[in-house]
Amino acid sequence: MTLSRPVRVGSYDLLQDFENTKASVRVFRIRAEEHAVHRHMHAKSTQIYIALQGRALIEIDGVFTPLEPYGCISVPIGAYHSAQPAGDEEVVLMNISTPPLGPDDQAPAGPPPSRNDYTLPTEGSDIDD
Repeated sequence: MTLSRPVRVGSYDLLQDFENTKASVRVFRIRAEEHAVHRHMHAKSTQIYIALQGRALIEIDGVFTPLEPYGCISVPIGAYHSAQPAGDEEVVLMNISTPPLGPDDQAPAGPPPSRNDYTLPTEGSDIDD
């Protein structure tokens, strides 16, 4: 079955793109330094990212979570998210979307916030309590 698919957000090697009426599955490789899934959101679909090879860094609404091989993380409907390799190695991820991603269910966003934006102040810093 072939349904209309959304335009890619980012740069990655698409290894598998499968869908049926209940879910869509993409397997893709993100190469270090040159590729990433850019920040975006889905208004209709929940997604599950699974690391198949290598380590990934998944950002969901400004919170960065490392994903080890065979680790999983869920992205709720409406959450802005992105994905990138956690280090210098490439990463292979599987992405499962329910319901399947449609061409109208993907909205790109600006660049992800810096991880430093979410660092708590340390004792003696110039931020008052």
